[in-house]
Amino acid sequence: MRYIIHLTFKCNLDCEYCYITKSNKTLTLETAKNIIDFIFKYMPSGEKIEILFTGGEPLIEFELLKQIMYLIKLQNSLENRNIKFSVITNGTIFSKEIKKFLSENNFSLCISCDGPPDIHDIMRCFPDKNKSSHLVERTLKEAVNIFPELSVHSIYHPATFKRLHHVVEYIASIGVKNIYLNPDFSARWTKRDADVLPSIYNEIAKWYLTYSQKNNRLYINLIDNKMEVIQRGGYVSSDKCQPGIKALAFSPSGDIYPCERFITEFSNKENCIGDIYNGIRLERIIFKNNELNFQEKCVFCDIKNFCMNWCCCSNYLTSGFYNRTGPFLCASEKTAINTALNIYKTLKGNLSQSVFI
Repeated sequence: MRYIIHLTFKCNLDCEYCYITKSNKTLTLETAKNIIDFIFKYMPSGEKIEILFTGGEPLIEFELLKQIMYLIKLQNSLENRNIKFSVITNGTIFSKEIKKFLSENNFSLCISCDGPPDIHDIMRCFPDKNKSSHLVERTLKEAVNIFPELSVHSIYHPATFKRLHHVVEYIASIGVKNIYLNPDFSARWTKRDADVLPSIYNEIAKWYLTYSQKNNRLYINLIDNKMEVIQRGGYVSSDKCQPGIKALAFSPSGDIYPCERFITEFSNKENCIGDIYNGIRLERIIFKNNELNFQEKCVFCDIKNFCMNWCCCSNYLTSGFYNRTGPFLCASEKTAINTALNIYKTLKGNLSQSVFI
């Protein structure tokens, strides 16, 4: 089970593609206590639990984060739980105190970085248009020596995606071993963009093979995740969206959402499924699994079992519907699957392509 707590809608950056409407709305300590009480009351027993802190920029509210962790440690059942704590940050705020606190409390750290400075600074600047890459790079170089499982989240956009292999090379050169590449869902992607994806992913694949054959461990989501799925013969039910069941996200006001990507602004209630005071409204969990898994255009697709066409938030952000995959996301999935298959064949030997396009 995954719980995501939005500490604040404040952020010190003004990224062009950010889907969150900035405001000063911040979680109060009283609401935080109610969220923690709610989580521990309904937390499934025997499951691995992740509590992720995000924003806005969560480390703007570092003192609040410390207070919330204190509240969590007061929970009587904490010692009997398998809980992982995580935070995702833009990497511009990283003091000695923050490093010490996150390390001592066994946090997993994810830093947003779109690549080398000339790529990162295209979209990720301060409100006065000053660049942020020098701060992020410094944070990455410090964090990689403190957090062995440090991950980097990179967004690619029509203005930057043709240099995606440079993004991977740059992040790996710092020593980061976990790289997550995701498209800007809000961008105006074109068919021309989709048509050049195979050559872009192929550049990443060639570099990845060289890197892997030197026995260097590296995880790139659009390659390694798909290779895992290929080995399993497709996504299994436990991999897929169960909105409001496998994940819950909490806004600063205590509203509950099925995924953090549905929390876009303080007043947004469109995808809200309840709140910490009245509980989850089952009738608001409108994302039925049988509906999510059915898309007419996917019925005769040979690779549908290897595709993330079931991700309701990605679908919603790219098409406006929970159960319809946007055209660029469809193209990206097809390209990622075939790229991963080619890499898998190279690394593991021949594999039947009978189920692939």
